Amino acid sequence: MARDNSDSPWSLIAPAQSTAVVTRIVELRNKGQFDEAVNVGLHATSGGPDDDILYYTIAPTYFVRSLHDKDHSGDWARLGAEYTQKQLDSNPRDIANIFNVGLGYVAAGDNLDTGGCEYYRKAKALFDGLAPRLGG
Repeated sequence: MARDNSDSPWSLIAPAQSTAVVTRIVELRNKGQFDEAVNVGLHATSGGPDDDILYYTIAPTYFVRSLHDKDHSGDWARLGAEYTQKQLDSNPRDIANIFNVGLGYVAAGDNLDTGGCEYYRKAKALFDGLAPRLGG
């Protein structure tokens, strides 16, 4: 059953067809099998708005990887930010998605030693844009 999340930014609901894939991505990520986790997500994308949940799950896979691989931490964090952008591009009108993209940009900024301000600015712009839609 699909739900309209347009007024609930804290409630990103995985479409039923994505639940098993998202669960598998998280399982692989938790085992440190980052490439496999990303590949599972990418193979499930369809080019539609429901891809937002897949990108929402792929992006943190890279953020977690950046914590495990300090030698390439910045590269992984930037890849996470790229998938955060793909998340926004796949479903740019859904308020829950926009909110979670903002959180993804904060995570990207938090994971970078340099260049994080760019992502904090993107997050702030998204959150500022949401403020009128949240109505207090």
